[in-house]
Amino acid sequence: MKRELVGRKVIVTGAARGIGEQVARLAAAQGARVALIGLEPARLRALAAELGPSAHWCEADVRDSAALRSAIDEGANVMNGVDMVVANAGVAAYGTV
Repeated sequence: MKRELVGRKVIVTGAARGIGEQVARLAAAQGARVALIGLEPARLRALAAELGPSAHWCEADVRDSAALRSAIDEGANVMNGVDMVVANAGVAAYGTV
């Protein structure tokens, strides 16, 4: 399914590098506003600056529910809502599968 992203408000976790970074770049290039959430503030800040005024960043660890909620709320407030969430950040649990 292909969605039009112009004007959409997208939150991306794990946005500092890898798949999350590329998803944020593609979404912004297609006209979306993006809220970048991750653990590396310097990389998030640089990416947001590169993407321009349509991007906002916030440092948060997805394993910390209060920090994650705060970051999502901040992104939603800055963008005036949320249309999509890309829950890209990985969390590894140690043990059997």
